[in-house]
Amino acid sequence: MAFPLPWFPFFAGDWLADGKVRSLSLTQKGVYIELLALQWREESLPEDLAFLVKSITNGFDLADADATPNIVGAVGIVVDLFFPISEADHRRRNPRLAEMRAREVQKSSKKARAGRQGGIRAGVSRRSTGEAKAKQNEQSQSQSQSQKEAAAARKAPGARVAGV
Repeated sequence: MAFPLPWFPFFAGDWLADGKVRSLSLTQKGVYIELLALQWREESLPEDLAFLVKSITNGFDLADADATPNIVGAVGIVVDLFFPISEADHRRRNPRLAEMRAREVQKSSKKARAGRQGGIRAGVSRRSTGEAKAKQNEQSQSQSQSQKEAAAARKAPGARVAGV
């Protein structure tokens, strides 16, 4: 199942310094970025080159006779260089991106669990604080009422005023 991480790390220095990336054409570099984004979202890529071509061209029919071989050829070159097929599930993955994704999914899951736990603790704390405040308000109102009654009794006719 794909995990909803809407971003992926991109190391510009590594991209610009990598000899294999530097040797790619602009079309191949574009294909590489598209496939990295697709892998990040889907976790892995299928073996099928035709499916990958359709995926990165949004299913558009590549009617331009000059563009079609360039795109298909670029996909073939890029997957051969950067997306080996796993023996276990016959899916393609860029190993470095797969490792980064696994780390980020783990961090995100850990933060989500901590957030849920913090929310639960905060809710319990708010409830107990609210109950304590309600009890305090009741006591305060009760004391206030008692003080009002005592003051009224002192002001009543025939009540003795202190100091007179």
